[in-house]
Amino acid sequence: MSRGIKALLIILGVVGVLALIITGVWLWFTRQAHPKTEGEIRLAGLLEPVEIVRDVNGVAHIYANNTEDLFFAEGYTHAQERFWQMEFQRRTAAGRLSELFGETTLETDRYLRHFGFRQSSEGAYALLDAETKKAIDAYARGVNAYIADRRPAQLGLEFAILGLQGTEWEIEPWTPIDSLSWGYMMIFDQGGSPSEDMSIANMIGALGSERFNDLFPAFRDNRPTIIESSELGYLGQSDTTPLSRLNDAELSYLLDLSRAVAAGAGDLPPLLAQTMTPYGAGSNSYAISGERTATGGAILANDPHMGVMMPALWYQVGMHCRTKSDACPYEFRGYSLPGVPGILIGHNDRIAWGLTNAAFDAEDVFIERINPDNPNQYEVNGEWVDMEIRREEIAVQGWDKPDVIFVRQTRNGVVASDSLVNASRFGADDEGTQPYALTYAWTGLEPVQTVRAVQLIIRSQNWDDFLAAAEFFEAGKQNLLYADVDGNIGYVMPGKVPVRAGGDGTIPVPGWNDEFIWTGFIPYEDAPRVFNPAQGFIVTANNPQVRAEDYPHFLGLSQDRGQRAQRITELILADTDLINLQDVQAIQTDNGSISALEVIPYLRQLTIDDPAVAAARDRLVGWSGQMHRDSAEAALYNIFWVRLINNTYNDELLPDYYPDGKDNTADSMYHILQDPQIGWWDDVRTADITETRDDILLRSLTEAHAEGITTLGEDMDAWKWGDLHTITFRNATLGSSGIGFIENIFNRGPLPTSGSESVPQKTCWNANNGFAVTCIPAMRQIIDLGNLDNSLMIHSVGQSGHPMHPHYDDLIETWRNLQYNPSNWSREAAEGGEHELLVLEPSGG
Repeated sequence: MSRGIKALLIILGVVGVLALIITGVWLWFTRQAHPKTEGEIRLAGLLEPVEIVRDVNGVAHIYANNTEDLFFAEGYTHAQERFWQMEFQRRTAAGRLSELFGETTLETDRYLRHFGFRQSSEGAYALLDAETKKAIDAYARGVNAYIADRRPAQLGLEFAILGLQGTEWEIEPWTPIDSLSWGYMMIFDQGGSPSEDMSIANMIGALGSERFNDLFPAFRDNRPTIIESSELGYLGQSDTTPLSRLNDAELSYLLDLSRAVAAGAGDLPPLLAQTMTPYGAGSNSYAISGERTATGGAILANDPHMGVMMPALWYQVGMHCRTKSDACPYEFRGYSLPGVPGILIGHNDRIAWGLTNAAFDAEDVFIERINPDNPNQYEVNGEWVDMEIRREEIAVQGWDKPDVIFVRQTRNGVVASDSLVNASRFGADDEGTQPYALTYAWTGLEPVQTVRAVQLIIRSQNWDDFLAAAEFFEAGKQNLLYADVDGNIGYVMPGKVPVRAGGDGTIPVPGWNDEFIWTGFIPYEDAPRVFNPAQGFIVTANNPQVRAEDYPHFLGLSQDRGQRAQRITELILADTDLINLQDVQAIQTDNGSISALEVIPYLRQLTIDDPAVAAARDRLVGWSGQMHRDSAEAALYNIFWVRLINNTYNDELLPDYYPDGKDNTADSMYHILQDPQIGWWDDVRTADITETRDDILLRSLTEAHAEGITTLGEDMDAWKWGDLHTITFRNATLGSSGIGFIENIFNRGPLPTSGSESVPQKTCWNANNGFAVTCIPAMRQIIDLGNLDNSLMIHSVGQSGHPMHPHYDDLIETWRNLQYNPSNWSREAAEGGEHELLVLEPSGG
C-alpha cells in the first residue's frame, strides 16, 4: 500500500473518529435533560411508594396511596418533562424575564409588574382550604425534588443553549406562589386587555355609532344562546343601560374625554402578543344527556382554541389514589397546566367538565382627574385622594442597577396610562389645565380563589358538589360545562361580573364621581345556569349565555356572534338516531362554514363574461362549505373572502380599523349583503362610479381567481386550502431567535391544516395578515360517561418539552389528521400497549 493511501486512510479514520465524537457530544448535549422514566428512584419527601406508568403516547398515569404523594409525583413529573416551560412561565408572571434576557424583555416585565400577580398570589394562598393547600404544597415539594440536584442544562435544552451564550443563573426552589402566579397569568390570558376599551372608543369616535354598529352588529335572533330563555322563567327583565342607549350628547362627551387622555389604544408587548391566546380565539364544549345517546350515558366534548405553542400549553395526566377514601379522595384524568397541580379540564370517576371563555365584561377603563399640583393624587367626589403607590425593582441582565417603576393605583384600579396602554402618562383638557390619567379595573387585581375552585371540582361527585365548587371560580371568565355518570348534564357561568352604577363598561368613563363605579358583583345565585335542559343538550361556543332582554344583569357585548354554536346545534339536531362517540367526533372536527354558505348564494346571479371566473363561481355554488386542507374550493373562497372585505370596507377605513374577517365581520357582511345599494358598496376611490353589491362581488371574485392562479397555479383542481393555511408550532423563547439552526431544533412546521374562522374545528387567521394559523383547538376531549374507558383525548404536539425526545412532537400528525387517542382511563388500558413504569420510593431521609 502506498504511503499516500495510508495517509488518506489515516485522515479518513481521524475524520470518522472526530465525527463520532462530535455526534456523541451533540447527542449528549441535546439529550442530557431527558428524564428517567423507567426503573426506580429513591426520593426524600415521599411517604410511600408511587408508580408512574407512561403509556404509548407518553401520558403519565400516577398511582399513590395518599394525597401528598399523589401531588408530589405530579410536580416531579411536570418538572421532568416541562421545567423550562415552568421556569419561563413563573418568570413571566413575576415580571422577571429581564434577569435572563436583558433589555429585550424589559417592556414585558414593566407591563406585568403593574398587575402584581405575585402579591395577589400570596393573598390567594392564604385563602386556600386545607385540602387544596395540602395538594399545592406537595406539588411544590415534588418539583423541588427533581430540580434540587440538577444543573440548569440538565433541566432543558433551552437552559443549555442560553448557557452557551453566557447566560448564568441558579434555579430557585419552586413555591406554591409560583403555581398560583401562573394561574393568574392564565386568568389574564382569558381576559380583556386595558387597550380594548380605548380601541372601541377610538373606533366609535372615528366612524360614528351607525357605522360602528354596521361593523359590529347585534347578536342575531336566530342564533342559539347557551341557555334557552324558557329555562330562565324565574328571572326578571333587564334594567341595564347599554352603550347603544346612551344619548348622543352623553356618548359624544365620553368619546371626546377619551381622546383627550389618549390618542390611540396600545398593543401588548411583543413577547406577550406571541405567547398569549390571540384576539378572536374561542372554544367549544357541549354536553349531551343520556336520553339522546346510544349508550344511555352522557357525553361531554370540549376543545379550547388557544395560541399555537411549542411545547404544548397542556400536559395530559391521570392521577389515581390506589384506594379512594376521605384521606385520598382523588381519581381523575385530563389536562393539566405545567406548574399548577391537578387538572383544569377532564373527568374523575363520577363527573366530567369542560371550559370555554364566557367573554363577559369584567374589565373597565376609568378616566381619573389628577391634581395639577400633585400627580399622585386623584379626585373622588370633589376631594383629592392619595393614590396607593408600589415601588417595583426589575433586575436587568447587563445593568449595574435595577430598573425602577412606581405602580400607582386608585380606588378604581391600576393606573394604566403609566405603562399599560399607548398613551401619554397624563392627558389634558382642551385648555391644557386639567390633567387626566387612565385606570384599569379588573377582577383579577385582587386575591381570588379560582385555583381552590379547580381543586374542589376535581373532587366533586355530583351536580351539587360541582355547583358549590364553581362559586369559588371568581376570575377567569369561563363557561363551566358538566356531565355525570347518571346521565345528567348542566352548565354554570361563575365569576365576578361587575355591577355598574351607570354605563356598560364598553368605553372609558369618568372615575372622579360615583356615576360609573362598580357597586358590587352579580350574586352567584343569579349566575346563568341550567341543569338537564328540556332539549337534552347544552352547547357553549363563546356565544351569549342568555338573551339580554331576558336576563336582569348586563354581561357584555363581546361574546362570539354564534356561528360555531349554530353549526354544532344543527349537527346535533340533524342526528335523528341516538348519538354515539363517532357522531361527536364528526361534530368536533367539522369544518363546515355557515358564514361561507350565507355569502355564496349572492354569486349565483352575477353576470360573468370570463369563462374561467364563471367556472370558479360554479365550483363555489356547488361547494359544501367544508374548510378541509385539501379543498380547492376552500382556497378559492378564502382568497375571495379577503378580497371582498378589502373591496367592501377598507376604502373607507383607516388601517387600524380594517375588519379582520372573523365572526363580527361575517355577520356584518351578512347584513349589508341584503341591501345591494348600501353605501359600503360604493368605492370612494372611484369618484365617477357608484358601485353596487354585484359590482363588488364580481370584482372580488375576479381578483381572487387571478390571485389563486398566481399563488397556487393554473390548474384549480390542484389548489389546496392547506397550501395557504399553514401552522407552525413555535417555541416561545428560542423559536423566534432568528437563527435558523436553533429554530429548526425547537419549531415544527409549517404544516397544511384544515379549519378556518367560525367553524367548529376553528383555526384562527386574520384577513389583514395572510392565512397563517394563529390559534387552534389546542386539545380535544370526548368523555363517555357511560363507559369512561371509551373516552378519547388528544392535544396538539406532544407530552415532552425536550426537543429531541420522541414524545416532543409525536401527536402532531394524529391531531392534524383530526384523529384521537384512547384516554387509557384504567390501569389495564394504560399498560395495555408499549409503556414505561417508574417507581418513586421513599428514601427514608
